[in-house]
Amino acid sequence: MTSKIATERKELIARARELEARGYERGSVVDISRRDELLELYEEMGREVVVLDGAVPEEGQDCTECLGGPNLVTFFIKPIR
Repeated sequence: MTSKIATERKELIARARELEARGYERGSVVDISRRDELLELYEEMGREVVVLDGAVPEEGQDCTECLGGPNLVTFFIKPIR
């Protein structure tokens, strides 16, 4: 992994951890072509949503090949309380 990709990946994971600390839960990882569709669905359900560009790996997962594509986004959803 090049240093630029490694740095971007660390920043993505740090942003994800920040969202989790603020009460968001990791949701779907989808192709960017479905981003607007899912965003609209979650918003219609009254959910707070943040979408991060890139695939955020789950704890202990190293997905540099399977989910490392540039056309993926990860949803973070704040649960309804």
